[in-house]
Amino acid sequence: MGAVAPTAAVAAPVAAPALSFTDILGGVTKMASGMMASQAASQAASAQAAYQNQLAQQQMQQNYEQQVALRQEQAQEEEAINRKKLEAQIQTRGVKSEALAAAAGSGVTGASVDALLSEYDIQGSMYLEGLERQKQLTEAATTQNIANIGKNVYIPAPVEQPSPMIGMLGGINSFIGMLGQSEASSSIKTSNLNQL
Repeated sequence: MGAVAPTAAVAAPVAAPALSFTDILGGVTKMASGMMASQAASQAASAQAAYQNQLAQQQMQQNYEQQVALRQEQAQEEEAINRKKLEAQIQTRGVKSEALAAAAGSGVTGASVDALLSEYDIQGSMYLEGLERQKQLTEAATTQNIANIGKNVYIPAPVEQPSPMIGMLGGINSFIGMLGQSEASSSIKTSNLNQL
């Protein structure tokens, strides 16, 4: 008789185990969880952007109010200066009239009276020029302060808007990973059977 060839043990192929309802439900839950997390992140980003927009609007309103207050203060100061100028002109006229009346009552005339009246005019003009210069400086300072306030701008930080697909893809990835683990465990079982 001839030699009998050794027979190898052949294991019947083992079918990959079907996913249980719990596995499928877990995968769907992971996908839904990923989508909900993505939606929550998107809502948080939108809320942050709205908050930053509100801060920018508040800064603009505050700038406007400060600029209006400066203009009102400037207008009040200019009104006070104009009132002082008018009072100074009235006072200069009054002093000149008194000087003329006193000179006429004393019988003094001529160059000395003219020089005295001219001195009153010079002093009055110098005072008025000082007031005008004060008015110009106030206006320049107000203009500069308003320009500086205009530079106060709230610049919001960029808000990253998450993609709604990322959460869903993360959930799908988890589900596929779970499927891969299921297939890997079935191939391990098949190779273990083949070794027997």
